[in-house]
Amino acid sequence: MRLSWIMRPVAGAALMLSGGLTLGLATQIPVQAAAPGCGESSVESGLNTIVTFSADCAWTVPDGVTEIDVLAVGGGGAGGGADLTSPDGAGGGGGGGAVETQTVTVAAGDAVAVTVGAGGQAGGSPNTNGGSGGTSSFVDATASVDIEAPGSQGGQGSGGTPTPEGFNPAGSGGSSVKHLGGSFSFDGAGGGAGDSADGSHGVDIPNIAANGGDGGAGTVNDLSGTSVEYGCGGGGGGTMGGSYAFPPYGQLFNTSGVPLITGTLLSAIQSDAAGLGGCANAGHSTQMDGTGTPATAGVAGTGGGGGGGSVTGCGSSGVLVACANYVSLLLGADGGSGTVVISYLTPEVTTTTTVPPTTAPPTTLPTTTPTTTVVTPAPTTTPAPTTLAFTGAEVGGIALFGVVILFGGAAVIVMSRKRLKRSEG
Repeated sequence: MRLSWIMRPVAGAALMLSGGLTLGLATQIPVQAAAPGCGESSVESGLNTIVTFSADCAWTVPDGVTEIDVLAVGGGGAGGGADLTSPDGAGGGGGGGAVETQTVTVAAGDAVAVTVGAGGQAGGSPNTNGGSGGTSSFVDATASVDIEAPGSQGGQGSGGTPTPEGFNPAGSGGSSVKHLGGSFSFDGAGGGAGDSADGSHGVDIPNIAANGGDGGAGTVNDLSGTSVEYGCGGGGGGTMGGSYAFPPYGQLFNTSGVPLITGTLLSAIQSDAAGLGGCANAGHSTQMDGTGTPATAGVAGTGGGGGGGSVTGCGSSGVLVACANYVSLLLGADGGSGTVVISYLTPEVTTTTTVPPTTAPPTTLPTTTPTTTVVTPAPTTTPAPTTLAFTGAEVGGIALFGVVILFGGAAVIVMSRKRLKRSEG
């Protein structure tokens, strides 16, 4: 018998990607829509997305956002100008813009109108009032949200033409929405109000000089990711020298009304302090230390008030010299622009990525010719035959002989016959 084993191939299951593979990934991605040129900047801080606006913008609430923290800061007022025609009357400091914070409920897709208040502008000539700051706002009409932070008043300019007695009142500081600017005191101007405090009053030192009032403090807020003091008042201007006002104008006078001329020792001239801003983000008044340093503006994006102009002189090597920028030293400075800052929990946005479909494999299995392996048993060894002989009887004159052969377990009988010869007789 032959034994055969037939080896047949096994067909595996084929994976068919006819439509491609789609993967879903949940990630935190800040999504926002804004009109070109909005001037907004977006950063991530922890789990939140923070957007800061420096210009008016049409903004859309992103998908997944339902609540927003809002900070709105109005523009700061500008400082007032000092008197051009005498060493009297300094200009008041500008007030700081209002600071408003609120948490509001919104919906994805809401259209929001963002307005950023501009800072007030200093007057184009001395003795004029500083301009007021603009209002900043966050308005979502769909959600009935209207947050507004008004700008503050500019500082007043000096009182104008001096009287024969030399009295020429300085300007008062600009008021904020919540607080009052400092009042003038003859030649010393008041400081601008801040969002959280009044401005300081000017101080007059009769026939000698005058101090400017300091600006009021603002409000500290860290919604932008950094702690910032917003809405600080600007410093009011002061005067250097006497308060008499006789021609020639545009000069300093000593306490006896005698004009101070080039070469006069600065140490002989009474000089008091100019007003300082309510914080580093507000403007200082023109300095009265002989350096010819003009008033400084409020910092943009903080709503700081501008500093007022002062009546001062310039110096070189310890003596009085003519100021090349004398007129600019009498001017106030601009207020800082406001800002709008929003913060919201960064939404989890599921993004989908589709893997292009692969080429479809054939739907029928390939025909494979089976391989037949024939296993032939090893041949058995033929055992040596075993023979058994015997002698039979005579039958009809024929002798019969038999042999039994054992072959592979079978018995084979071999018969042989032989005719016998008979002897005669």
